[in-house]
Amino acid sequence: MKAETRKQAQQIHRTVRELHRELMGICISKLRSQQDDALDACPTLPQLNTMMVVRDNEEISVRDLASALQVSAPSVSTMVDRLVEMGMLQREQDRQDRRQVRIRLSEQGASQIKELEEAIFNGIAYLLEKLGPEDAEQWCSIYERIYGFIQSEDATIFEGKEA
Repeated sequence: MKAETRKQAQQIHRTVRELHRELMGICISKLRSQQDDALDACPTLPQLNTMMVVRDNEEISVRDLASALQVSAPSVSTMVDRLVEMGMLQREQDRQDRRQVRIRLSEQGASQIKELEEAIFNGIAYLLEKLGPEDAEQWCSIYERIYGFIQSEDATIFEGKEA
């Protein structure tokens, strides 16, 4: 790997991590303000991520959810239990295979994710406006290309690959 490419990769990594940290901070602040500072009722970042995966799949089994999150089924099961207690998720038996349990967002969970994503979109929109129209267009264009590249590759896109 070229030294310049590595330096660019480090810069992108640092920026993406900081952007993620800032946007998740907005989400957590929003949740805490809505929950009357009851932190027990405030989903953690891993719980929010779990809720987003469930939402993206409409409904999902615990096993498939564990696979999507790359964690063990018992870990997901514990997290699902907590999110069900919080009213964010619903658990139902599969209609065709009663041994299977399907997980889906509750109305409250869907509403919360929608509000949080609005906060994230507003944060990104703020950044885009700060960049100006030309840089914002370039950023979007590059991200579209990256997304297309990732979607066209197999699931092991980064394993064993070097520039």
